[in-house]
Amino acid sequence: MTLEKVLVIDDDRAIRELLKIALHMSGYDVVAVASAGEAKSIIGQEEFRLVLLDLVMPEEDGQSFLQWLRQQAGYNQPIIMITSVTDANIIEQLKESGATEVLAKPVRLDTLNATINQYL
Repeated sequence: MTLEKVLVIDDDRAIRELLKIALHMSGYDVVAVASAGEAKSIIGQEEFRLVLLDLVMPEEDGQSFLQWLRQQAGYNQPIIMITSVTDANIIEQLKESGATEVLAKPVRLDTLNATINQYL
C-alpha cells in the first residue's frame, strides 16, 4: 500500500515536527521543510498529493509561494494554508491565489485530519 505523500512547509521547527509526527501517525508519508526555497528544490522531484503551507515565513512568504506553486510550477493538488492571521481580507486573498483551504493556528489535529481527508 502506497501512503499519500504530504509536504509540510513551516519555518517554526516545533510546529513542523508536530505536524510531521501527527500526519505520519495518521498514515501519511510526510516531508517537512523550513522554507519556500527548500520546498522549491524538491517540488519537482517528488509527487505530493497535498501541501500544508504556513503563511508567515522569512525570505518568501506563503502567499507568494502559493502563487508560484499554482502558476509557475503548475501544481494542481490541494494546498492548505495554516496561519495565525485572522484578517478576512487576507484569507480571501489566499483563496483567490489558489489556497484550497485556510486553517487558523493553532490548528486542532482532528480538524486538520478532517480537512486533509476531505481533499484526499
